[in-house]
Amino acid sequence: MSGKKSLTDRRKRFIAEYLKDLNATRAAERAGYAWPNVSGPVLVNTKVVRDEIDRLLRVNIMTPEEVLSRLSEQAKTDYSAYLLPSGQVDLDKMLADGKGHLIKGFKYARDGGIIVEFHDAQKALNLMAKHKGLLRDTVTQINVNLDDLTTEQLERIANGEDPLQIVREGKES
Repeated sequence: MSGKKSLTDRRKRFIAEYLKDLNATRAAERAGYAWPNVSGPVLVNTKVVRDEIDRLLRVNIMTPEEVLSRLSEQAKTDYSAYLLPSGQVDLDKMLADGKGHLIKGFKYARDGGIIVEFHDAQKALNLMAKHKGLLRDTVTQINVNLDDLTTEQLERIANGEDPLQIVREGKES
């Protein structure tokens, strides 16, 4: 196979780097290419490289069911089993239990300790509820001829009163 059609070690490294952030220029730079701003876009559009990237994305992409499962776990997880009496998180136990994906990130405290951040359970609940149709943004559309409203009604609307209520009151009288 010619060099242009094969996946060399360097191209494999480029692909691995590209999958980290989907940025061809940065991937080429991290993979050691001399002119990453030129090499990256060329590589990512090379058929053999593009085919391998597409294959890896298909293999590694989460299904909708997996996404919902993760959100559900984020919303329902009880972290108390991983809290030490000192208030710190028992990372070894979390990782041993396969719960590392629940960690959003780490920060350093002023005293040099590590602060563990978890994914927001309320946000996960909100996303799940929206997916299940439990939360709906409702929009009420009313068609009103402004010429039919009185000056008093227009002033009330301009002052922030509920236009729907004002129109309903006008129809009842």
